[in-house]
Amino acid sequence: MSSEIDCGNDCPETSNSTQKIRGMDIGKGMQERIKTGKVNEDRITNYEKEWSKKLECIDQAHTKQNGLTISEAEGILRKLRKFADGGTPAACPDYKKRVLSCLKKNKNNSLRCGEEVEAFANCVDEMLLKTGRKDYTGYLRSRKPTYTEKFEQVLA
Repeated sequence: MSSEIDCGNDCPETSNSTQKIRGMDIGKGMQERIKTGKVNEDRITNYEKEWSKKLECIDQAHTKQNGLTISEAEGILRKLRKFADGGTPAACPDYKKRVLSCLKKNKNNSLRCGEEVEAFANCVDEMLLKTGRKDYTGYLRSRKPTYTEKFEQVLA
């Protein structure tokens, strides 16, 4: 984002208002500040306001460009809190209940719960497989295809 700084009439002209001190050109405004030891508070306040506005514009442009809105941030925060609190939805809750009840019944012989454990594991595997097959194209940034990819597209 490029923005031009507009000084308006505030910028002193260097040709008429400079004085050489030890080989350096010092403007009239700086000369006055050195002599009096005071800084123009209004000028500083105006600069602060101007730069605050510019920073706010840059922040808004960055937020818009990267899709960082308050509602999205709150949604991510809710998901993180839910995950941190252990409130994530259980994988295959019915199979999990069967495994737990079987283990309670067979405290001394957990090998009798093999069928239930295998059914639970299959359910989890299937869930992970479905998760892995999700279409994430909307989340990935588009990139330029390689020459090989272009060639394969032409052949297809």
